[in-house]
Amino acid sequence: MYILNKTELTLIIPFLNEGNEVYNTVKSFKETADASIDIILINDASNDEFDYKSVAESFDAVYIEHQTRKGVAASRDEGINICKTQFFLLLDAHMRAFQSNWTSSILNEIKANKRAVLCCCTRPLNNDGTIGSEFSGYGSIFNFPDLGIYWALGDKFTKADIFEIPCVLGASYICEKNYWLYLKGLNGLIDYGLDEQLISIKTWLEGGSCKVLTKVVFGHLFRSAGKVPYAMKSVTFLYNQLLIAELFLEQKEKIQFYNQVRNYNGYEICNGAMEILSTQKENIILQKQYFKNIFTRDIQYLIELNEKFKE
Repeated sequence: MYILNKTELTLIIPFLNEGNEVYNTVKSFKETADASIDIILINDASNDEFDYKSVAESFDAVYIEHQTRKGVAASRDEGINICKTQFFLLLDAHMRAFQSNWTSSILNEIKANKRAVLCCCTRPLNNDGTIGSEFSGYGSIFNFPDLGIYWALGDKFTKADIFEIPCVLGASYICEKNYWLYLKGLNGLIDYGLDEQLISIKTWLEGGSCKVLTKVVFGHLFRSAGKVPYAMKSVTFLYNQLLIAELFLEQKEKIQFYNQVRNYNGYEICNGAMEILSTQKENIILQKQYFKNIFTRDIQYLIELNEKFKE
């Protein structure tokens, strides 16, 4: 058993209009933690009039409330910037912990994998809040060149407690704070979407790795497409895709990507996303220069790695 002499892990939970789920999530993780944890709750301009501040106070959590919406990526980076511990766990605000050793298990693994982003496994939550019997998956696999991802499934992903995966997935991500900052986190993303793809690509290209912890399983309340707080098909979602393509894809993959997203999103959304991208030209140039200095691999390495997981 891993024994902590001080608090080393912070739970960072951004949310938007989650209601009582914020309380349920924090209560579940707080009650099952086998070591001291800090908690940061980030209210991204919810307008449901729920008293989230009292939830934070009841758990002695740091509470941040945005007056205007910043988006999940910016909220996550904000929480990481202010957290005082060496390691953090990013969570969605509609999850449950059911095992009593999740804290020590996470810390044992991240201490041994400091140049990595780890994700935990998830099972869907039933309507009564109990954990379902089926795994959602074991991290995710890219669908290059459009940058989509899908759950990694199959018996081969159950043979070890921890193993490499092309892209993290599962709404529970662990990393060392300094390594996340070194990678520039989720810099450039707006509103919602592509968080997992961006941080996973950066990690692999820097020379690190993405891994899934099969022995740590959290419950996740999966909502229908009509009930998610952010639009999945929008100008800002497409902009996030375009940003990653500009930062990392080579010319051949970039052309294929543009053709696909143009056909899928239509003229109006594509034009709007390109307009936003044009305003970020200077930031993109600076990021490319920075990554050129720290990356040890190119995108072909990740594409080839990804193909192996499709077999």
